[in-house]
Amino acid sequence: MQQSTGMCKLHSVEINCSVHATEDINKVRKAFLFIVPENLREKITIEETPVVGHAKNPIILLEAKVTSKKRVEKIVEHLAQEISDFEKEFLTEEFDDRVGENNRLFIRFNKQDAYNELLTIGRSDNSIKVIIKFIIYKEQPGLLKKTITSYGLIKKEQTDEALL
Repeated sequence: MQQSTGMCKLHSVEINCSVHATEDINKVRKAFLFIVPENLREKITIEETPVVGHAKNPIILLEAKVTSKKRVEKIVEHLAQEISDFEKEFLTEEFDDRVGENNRLFIRFNKQDAYNELLTIGRSDNSIKVIIKFIIYKEQPGLLKKTITSYGLIKKEQTDEALL
């Protein structure tokens, strides 16, 4: 697995989700930590911020930001290993919608599935949100997609010639 192209490198990983009053915070924490490889789970700091929702319901925000180069790479490798090929195809199809300004890739994971140690793409707001930020030193068309593909997070797109 290629770790960088020399012009595009991993910068950070941010993980966040909300814990609603109807949810068990320990179960949500377990799901949250499944995003991270087992050997790093005790090494990251999860910030817990109590807030009040629209209906005046209590919510706790769980947030972690990882900036250590080695830890960020390990998290991305873990995600690439745990995400199924089917889900990677889905991410590939939605790639342009999932990349934001400042070279950030946005992925939501289903909270319940993560609790059961399965990473599936979340399709609701009540998901575990992961933001992977890249630094691009020399802008080139397709560079970010090529880099994300090299990490194994999305599938390499087949050309029409490869299909013949």
